[in-house]
Amino acid sequence: MRTRVERGLWPGRAKGGNPSQLDPRLTTVIPNPRSPSYPSEHAAIAGAASAVLSYLYPTEQAAWEGLADEDGQSRLLAGVEYPSDVAAGLALGQKVGAAMIARRALIDGFDQVWTGSIPTVDPTGLYGPNEPLWNATNPAFPLAGTFMTWVLKSGDQFRPAPYPSFFSPEGQVDRDGVDGVKGVLNWDRTLDQTHGANFSHNFEALFAQAPQGGLLGEVSDLQRRIQEERLEDNPPRTARAHALTAIAKHDAMVACFNAKYFYWRIRPYQLAKLLSTTGFYTLFPTPNHPSYPAAHGAGSGSAYAMAAYLFPRDAAVFTQEANDLAESRLWAGIHYQTDIDAGLAQGRNVAQEVIKVANADGSNSAGAAAANPEICQADR
Repeated sequence: MRTRVERGLWPGRAKGGNPSQLDPRLTTVIPNPRSPSYPSEHAAIAGAASAVLSYLYPTEQAAWEGLADEDGQSRLLAGVEYPSDVAAGLALGQKVGAAMIARRALIDGFDQVWTGSIPTVDPTGLYGPNEPLWNATNPAFPLAGTFMTWVLKSGDQFRPAPYPSFFSPEGQVDRDGVDGVKGVLNWDRTLDQTHGANFSHNFEALFAQAPQGGLLGEVSDLQRRIQEERLEDNPPRTARAHALTAIAKHDAMVACFNAKYFYWRIRPYQLAKLLSTTGFYTLFPTPNHPSYPAAHGAGSGSAYAMAAYLFPRDAAVFTQEANDLAESRLWAGIHYQTDIDAGLAQGRNVAQEVIKVANADGSNSAGAAAANPEICQADR
């Protein structure tokens, strides 16, 4: 029977049913989706993904296209779609991917070349001439704050208020709050309570730096909830959840880097060198861009605020996860507390803008209150 499905020979195809619905002699490997089989949604998603990934990683185009074909063929082998369903889905997805590249990727500003210079005096005019600034070389992503946004009007829409000056009492508190490693990695849990706390912080900071604890961790947490709610059986809902979260995180990163290269705040390790501080180390190399606001805070704040909106029952869990990931940068010695607070607030504000769009997209989702920045802040 599978051969007949693969060849598209089942009678009654014009009625739009799945193969086994039109011929009960066919036993499917998986349950029939609760939607018409034409075009294939799995193939459509695979076609769009392969087109975009081929644009981003052109040397691997054959691999992406091969994976898309495998995804489409899996529906034939399962007995739930026809070859014409898969072919139409792949073609549709590829067209969507091509449109995404033409309308966004080619004009979003990613390929701009930075011709600016690293300031030696406060460029904002908000601080005195002696305010220490970020002072490394080859800054990373200096134009990211100018990229085309999806929902925000511009990258500076949620630019945070100025950070406390180096010379202010608040700035002193900020500097004193940076953990760093203080010259020792405290891996021995049998030591006193302070060392035990340092062990825990070190572990959290290192995990957050790993792919599984950062971006991939946020994606996997979202996907796990999708699977727990059995939304993988509802492709439109699943696609919407991932799209909303990705859009929020993208715009949060644009907003974050817009602020980073507006303020050019000095990093803790740079300040330690400036002050000739001894015994200050970071758990891992500091990212090569200014300190304020924290990108982990903005990214985690936006992603988990969207997760809280999509799954409001777990809002408190997602809020705490964002807080922990953001705080880990303080424990690693690469950020100040105000960097983290500003990043989290910025990310959550961006998420609220995305939620406004989501609430008007026709899906009738609820949960915006659970992702409200004030509620999230109160839970910290």
